[in-house]
Amino acid sequence: MGAANVESGKAGMSRERNLSWDALVAVTGANEDFSDGRIAAALKGIRAAAQKEGFVDDEAVAEEIPRRAQAYRECFPSCALTPTALASHWMRVMVQPMNRLSAQQQAFQQARNQT
Repeated sequence: MGAANVESGKAGMSRERNLSWDALVAVTGANEDFSDGRIAAALKGIRAAAQKEGFVDDEAVAEEIPRRAQAYRECFPSCALTPTALASHWMRVMVQPMNRLSAQQQAFQQARNQT
């Protein structure tokens, strides 16, 4: 799970740095002290969806979160961007960079090339 950097947590405890958590909190402005359970649940859903799309590590998910957040804002300009909302709409706001094939497209293309 990302780098082994340690940062201060609640009540003086330390925790391993969680890149995707930090990215989700940053883009949504979520209050970690008040909403940590909701953030954790949303991040679990985001990670599961991202894994299905071929994102294999926390760093890749963390890099994708701001892209999806921007796409969410464009799709739903009058709706609040919360961790739960981003998780719920993760697949609806899929961002596909130009010249980058999805994992499914890559698999299909490899299968086609083998025949």
